[in-house]
Amino acid sequence: MSSTQVIERIPHASSKSLLVSPNEEKPPTVTTTTFSPNSPSRATVVTVAIFMGLVFGWMIQKGQVFLPRVIVNQMLLKDFTMVKFFLTTGATSMFSLTLLWIVGGEARKKVEFAQETYASGDRGITATLLGAFILGCGMAVGGACPGTVFVQFGSGIVYSLFTLLGGFLGASAYGMLDPALGRLKQHGFILTEKGSLNRAFQVAYPVVAIPMVLFMAAVVAMLEIFFPYHYKAGNYVLDDVSWPPYITGIFLGMLQIPGLLFLRKMIGASSSFTVLVSTAFCTLGGGLCNGYFSKARGAQLAMWWQNIYVAAATLGGAISAILAHSTYWTTSGSTVAMNPGMAIFGGFLILFGARLANGCTSGHGISGFSALAIKSILSVPAMFIGGIITAFFLRAVHAYPISFLG
Repeated sequence: MSSTQVIERIPHASSKSLLVSPNEEKPPTVTTTTFSPNSPSRATVVTVAIFMGLVFGWMIQKGQVFLPRVIVNQMLLKDFTMVKFFLTTGATSMFSLTLLWIVGGEARKKVEFAQETYASGDRGITATLLGAFILGCGMAVGGACPGTVFVQFGSGIVYSLFTLLGGFLGASAYGMLDPALGRLKQHGFILTEKGSLNRAFQVAYPVVAIPMVLFMAAVVAMLEIFFPYHYKAGNYVLDDVSWPPYITGIFLGMLQIPGLLFLRKMIGASSSFTVLVSTAFCTLGGGLCNGYFSKARGAQLAMWWQNIYVAAATLGGAISAILAHSTYWTTSGSTVAMNPGMAIFGGFLILFGARLANGCTSGHGISGFSALAIKSILSVPAMFIGGIITAFFLRAVHAYPISFLG
């Protein structure tokens, strides 16, 4: 037997139920075959993470979905650029996973491994949805999400430094409170390894994924008809200020292929904050390194892959902005900046919510969603509900500058 084909004993849900109540006995352990490959080499981790980060930053910047006004106006249902980008990325991610599943062999095992990873976990549905709701509120307050804030900084939005500060504070606060959140984290039903749509219906991944891809593509097409995207072209492709969201979304969604094949990872960003603050607290000592921080600190290079990824995303966003002559090195109250207080508070909510939900807009909204994880699929509307309610409230109390909403 090769090192990539290992028989392991892991707990699976019974065929009668995909849910485990915290007050019920967990299903018995059964013998099954799962994917347990060798860890990627350091060179592979660094190289693939840099490549993925550069593409992520470039596509986010070119798609203009890093701009605070685009995020906020999406929540105000005035600008549908973000939804078109989001749906295109999700559809492409699903299509990419479908291709890997069809190829079979080790590629299919990696898709199944990803499905088990995103479908299971220690979060009850209550914590997942509440965290996603808080994350959405933070997006409306700060005009960012855990991944786009790095592209904001790379593109020269100085106020993103305040959002980053808030994010680190949010990740730190969650880590300190995690030991006291046990009951909340376990509240409600906990989805098992079979908590994905195709496994719920006991069908192959493509049977569910392909119809969803076609549906999302149709929604994007309809949105483009009624809300056409107007982008600014340059003299040649690379110096275009923006590209259509249905183009940038395709490139970003395709990143799932190298991520799964080489790293056994799918795109995400919020864990980068957790690894950094956990490493810092455990290095400082003095009682700061609790069980949560100890487990999350970057003891191995593989745990730092998201940090390398978001650093490369910052660079990718910067290169794209520089080539298009569209950097925003400003601290004024313009259409690309939040005030410091809102940026810090928004960043705090974004990361605290992401850690409570155990996933962010990329982790749940794109990767978990494309893995057909039920909790991730449910978290997406929770994010948007939180963002929409908060955005309309902030507009009603005139918290956004007029130029920001123009």
